[in-house]
Amino acid sequence: MLVTPINGTFDDLRDRPASMTETERWALGDALYKQGSKGVIFTPNEHPRVRAITVFNADVLGSSAQAAHYRFLWDGVAIRTIYDFSDGTEVTRDELLVESGARAAA
Repeated sequence: MLVTPINGTFDDLRDRPASMTETERWALGDALYKQGSKGVIFTPNEHPRVRAITVFNADVLGSSAQAAHYRFLWDGVAIRTIYDFSDGTEVTRDELLVESGARAAA
């Protein structure tokens, strides 16, 4: 996973009506881009509780840095272990299922 800091002023489209068609939304984004907008913050129609951004101008992006990094061991049926490179721990599928309250499948 990479983490990239973003620093800029964005047009806030979170209050746009959900009834806007995809064509209307794309046209609005295109118009803002052509006006020099750095990007937009919006609520995707498909996920009304999510806040998303679209960056139009790369100048608002800082340098990316490595964040969490994992190795997943797939046995052909399920992920059996997850190795966390940041601290060297390895967690098994059974441990994850126990912690989540689910039962491990045989």
